[in-house]
Amino acid sequence: MFFISTYGWKNMKIEDAIKEIKKKNGIIGREEELKKMLMAVSIGKHVLLEGAVGVGKTKLAKAVAEFLSKPVYRVDGDERYTENKLIGWFDPPILVSKGYVKEAFIPGPLYLAMVNGGILFINELNRVPESTQNVLLPAMDEKTIVVPKVGEVKAKNGFVIIATQNPEEYVGTTRLSEALKDRFVWIKLNYQPKKEEDEIVKQETKCFNDQLVSLAVEIINAVRREPNVKRGPSIRGAIDMVDLLKNKENLTKEEVVEAAVMALNCKIELALRSEETREELIKRIALSILDKIGFSSSFNQNFFQATIENEGKIENVNLPYVLISKEGKIGKIFTQELNLTNQNIKLIKNKKPSEILKIYIENFDELKNEGEKEIVKNYVAHLIIKIASEISEKGKRRIKKSFGPYNLGDEEIDMDLTLENILGKKACSNEDLITIKKEPKKIAVALMLDASNSMQRSKIVTAALAVGALAYKLEKDYYAIVTFKNEASPVKLINEKVELDEVVERILSLEVGGLTNIKAGLDEGVNQLTSLNDLTLEKIGVLVTDGWLTAGEDPKTSVKEFNKLHVIQTGIGGGSEESVKLCKELAKMGQGKYVFIEDLDELPNKLIEVFR
Repeated sequence: MFFISTYGWKNMKIEDAIKEIKKKNGIIGREEELKKMLMAVSIGKHVLLEGAVGVGKTKLAKAVAEFLSKPVYRVDGDERYTENKLIGWFDPPILVSKGYVKEAFIPGPLYLAMVNGGILFINELNRVPESTQNVLLPAMDEKTIVVPKVGEVKAKNGFVIIATQNPEEYVGTTRLSEALKDRFVWIKLNYQPKKEEDEIVKQETKCFNDQLVSLAVEIINAVRREPNVKRGPSIRGAIDMVDLLKNKENLTKEEVVEAAVMALNCKIELALRSEETREELIKRIALSILDKIGFSSSFNQNFFQATIENEGKIENVNLPYVLISKEGKIGKIFTQELNLTNQNIKLIKNKKPSEILKIYIENFDELKNEGEKEIVKNYVAHLIIKIASEISEKGKRRIKKSFGPYNLGDEEIDMDLTLENILGKKACSNEDLITIKKEPKKIAVALMLDASNSMQRSKIVTAALAVGALAYKLEKDYYAIVTFKNEASPVKLINEKVELDEVVERILSLEVGGLTNIKAGLDEGVNQLTSLNDLTLEKIGVLVTDGWLTAGEDPKTSVKEFNKLHVIQTGIGGGSEESVKLCKELAKMGQGKYVFIEDLDELPNKLIEVFR
């Protein structure tokens, strides 16, 4: 296969290009990923690399970008990276003294990459605010952007974007818009095989003690496979562990365990259900592997200088059971020890996600063993969270504008206010400039769910999915979940710090049925919102009910306590038009939206739409 492209690699085989990139940058493995990247950029496609922290996304992207023999402009994404930083801005002192002249414009990396036909490398694109991401759309689609006061900028041949992103479940990430994702070709980077990780550790640590390297890599892999680990360590964990141990003599078991804790403790995240601390979990796994390979203080002076008689045993360590979804929806399931003699567990082991959902919906109450119920519930919760992350609009937040004196780092000047401010002054300084400051607008939301009608488990799953989607969207805001029937009770307090999987499991554990006291639900929602004691927050209520009022006082008396109240009506309660009238009145009084849905399955998407 010959590699002919707009970048001047005429008659160069793609295999040779891969070898050159790997040799120059010290890349181990990743031939398939490099091949895909080169094929894409050779025809001018923009590339999005996705993978967990530490799998080599940045190294791979930089290596290919440099190989293209084009100027490379790098952007490191974070939530403060504004549109002006990406495109360019006007220097305030020059702007005030000379106006919008060419010399006042300071070009940003997108502008430079386009006019020079270069590579825009965006590291961690999904940490960049949505408004900044949107600037990329015309550049990618039409190869053109319009810069205010500068004019139209067209990209030269060779302009391409290579971006990386962490999975959406990582803290601080946002979900890329469908429009932006549609402009990329996507390449997934998984953890590399153990043999390749061994070679990477040797290369980075300059330690060629095969047993020590193999042990460190096996420990990080065991931690990744641990059911109670939500996010496992990257290869950096093994590198740090080997660096801590490689110069020691007469190693003891305690020293190995201590190094494992030091290297991995800050690189993993535990699931909420874990009863162990990170330190306890790492110690348990490290000791288990050391015991399996026969490490003992009675061994030769230095165990790792001995002949490699135990090589291969590490691969056969009996690690905790991990259930992998055939449909790829869930990576890990839940428990350290499954009773494989139990027929229900055998069924779960071989089921697709949709089939396990059916077990929860139709057969959950028939499961006699509480452990079995917990396994099924945990699986369903993880599946719901995965789907919720896909349908939510995580990270999309309203922007609050304010105006104030210039501070270092401010980029957008309000010319009208600035000119008014300096009018009549003989001399001006930076402090006379008035800049526009944009900050995410923080809100507080109380979601009040009607749990009064004998809700089937399928409806509980839908409600949990709606909660999951809302929680993703409000990740950086305050939110409370309240359920009501005869009385109301909070499922999640508004200032409670709790993992999403725990919130979803609480919904899945709801006992439903009873009368409908809408006022009780509204009052508890108000109670949650007012408990924050923050007058600057917009306090929003979202009521989800069929509107069939069968208990309590008139709910309309509670509406005035909300800054805004949205109402999603789930069918006509009791078949009565009075329920429709009540829900519409509540939404009107609350200056919010009224949404009617025939089927509760519409709830997750409609709930997200309410906040658009």
